[in-house]
Amino acid sequence: MESGGDAPAAEAPVAPVPAEAVVKESVAADPAPAAEVKKDGDSKLSDLEEKIVRQVEYYFSDYNLPRDKFLREEIKKDEGWVSMETMLKFNRLASISNQAKVITDALKKASSQFMEVSGDGSKIRRSEAKPLPEDPEEFRREVADRTVYCKGFPADVTTMAELLEFFSKYGSTDDVRMRKYLDKTKEEEKSYMFTGSAFVTFKDRAQAEAFMAMDSVEFKGKPLTEKIWVKDWLARKLEKKEKRKEDKKGKEQKKDDRKPFPKGAVLKLT
Repeated sequence: MESGGDAPAAEAPVAPVPAEAVVKESVAADPAPAAEVKKDGDSKLSDLEEKIVRQVEYYFSDYNLPRDKFLREEIKKDEGWVSMETMLKFNRLASISNQAKVITDALKKASSQFMEVSGDGSKIRRSEAKPLPEDPEEFRREVADRTVYCKGFPADVTTMAELLEFFSKYGSTDDVRMRKYLDKTKEEEKSYMFTGSAFVTFKDRAQAEAFMAMDSVEFKGKPLTEKIWVKDWLARKLEKKEKRKEDKKGKEQKKDDRKPFPKGAVLKLT
C-alpha cells in the first residue's frame, strides 16, 4: 500500500478525513495519485512537466503534508528544504521522471509558485509565502465537509484509475481513496483487499453538494448502493460501535447472573 505522500518510510494507514474515520474501519487506504487528478492545466508546461508539478504539489499540499509523517520529518531538518535525492525515492514521482533537473525545471516554470527550488537545484521546499493552515483541526473539518463516502463498486475488479476517471465526471477532486482491509488468510505476506467503497474529497463544497444531490450515480452501468457525507458515515459507525459495546456488556451481565452459588454458600432471606 502506498501512503498519501508515497513516502519511502514505513507506511501506515491514513485517511482522507479526520483520523477517526478509518483507523479501524479501513485498515488501508489507497490515495489517488495527484498527477492523475484532472485540474486546469498550466499553459507554460508540457504534459510531463504538468504531471511533475501536480505530483510534487500534492506531496506538500495542505491536504497531504499534515498526514505524511516521513515528509514532515524531512522538512524539519533544513528549514523546510528536502533534497532531490530524497524526493526521487518517492515512487510515483520517480515513475514520472527520475531526473532531478527535469523536476526542478518544471517547478520553476509553474505559475502557482507553490514550490521553491534552491540555487543549486539540489533541493526543494514549499514556498514560505504559502504556509500551512494555522488551525489544523479547522482545516480537517473543512475537508470533511466536502468528503463523500461511496459504496457499491465491484470489489474484485475496480482499479484506482477507474475510480479517478469516474469521479472526474462529477467535478475536480483533491483526493480519492479506496477503502481496503487486511486479508488475514494470506499469512506469507500482507495483502490488502478493496472493500468496494471509497472516499472522494471534492475541490469545494459546492461540487460535493452537486454530487450528493444526484438521485442516482452509476458505475459501469450499475447504481452505487450508497453515497453519504463522511460525517454521517462517521456518526453511523460510532453509533454501531456503541451498540456493540452495550450488547457485549449486556451479555456479560447475563452470564454473571447465571453463575451458580459456590458450594456451602448460605443465602439469607430477610
